[in-house]
Amino acid sequence: MKSSFSKLLLAAAPLLLLVPARAAFNPGIVGADAQWVVYADLDGLRTSAFGSQIIAAATKNLAVQMPAGDIHLDVPKVLATIGSVTAYGTNLSHDPKSIDGALILQGTPDLRKIAEGLLAQATITTPDKVSEASGFPYPTYLSGNQVLVAFPPEPIIIISKSKPRLLDALAAFRGTTPSLAKAPSSPIGALLGNSAGAFLFAASVVPSDNFFPQGGPQARILQMAKSGSVGLGADGAQTFAHIALSADSDASADKLTKILQGMTALLSLGESNDKALSDFLNSAVVQRTDDTVTLRASPR
Repeated sequence: MKSSFSKLLLAAAPLLLLVPARAAFNPGIVGADAQWVVYADLDGLRTSAFGSQIIAAATKNLAVQMPAGDIHLDVPKVLATIGSVTAYGTNLSHDPKSIDGALILQGTPDLRKIAEGLLAQATITTPDKVSEASGFPYPTYLSGNQVLVAFPPEPIIIISKSKPRLLDALAAFRGTTPSLAKAPSSPIGALLGNSAGAFLFAASVVPSDNFFPQGGPQARILQMAKSGSVGLGADGAQTFAHIALSADSDASADKLTKILQGMTALLSLGESNDKALSDFLNSAVVQRTDDTVTLRASPR
């Protein structure tokens, strides 16, 4: 069983593509020890030609009837109170329970009112599932005996399963602890520049051997890299996709370059009735800079 707020988050997960963001990815609010990060600048997605089609399809007939009967909750408008979504963690694991991470939501004042109102209500209606968490100088709730949801004075909501990680996330946001923006030795730090113009961006270290299925060919290819990033965004009116792999050696960089060049050449020979898709695949270009290999597709 899940709390009302947990159910709302689960229901909203597939709809995060509808959420407007207020700014580009900011590594200054991410802890310096992050091993992976996912960011959504969904205002950019919503205003792009590509994103508007997705959103139009996703929002069709999307509404929830309120108990009053004649009142309908406009779910997209509710989700639009969220400004941006930044998630990061310090480890990678197949078991979600083992992941040590934090999720930061930024948005309008209504976002906090709605979220905290639901949680406060749940402490009364379902106290076995949601309770007020002690030991915090700002409102914090424990949902399902697993997830902490905090409402610090800043216009953010922080969600984490770990109190230390939650406190670290707030400290990074406040600038009182080292952040990814000032961590030159971070394995993903060199890839953060790829977030420019992206409304969806993710970067991660390459997991250890035991993370992948034993002997998998994709695993062997990925393990030639130390870290990687992927982004989807817009450059003016043009949508682009960007992939970057930071190789573990010069030899690995050379092999990755050849592999990606072969893949793009193969895809360019494919046939599709979708001209936009064909143009997108045919625009893919592979480049190498030192030990970093990038693939960028952006039709003109």
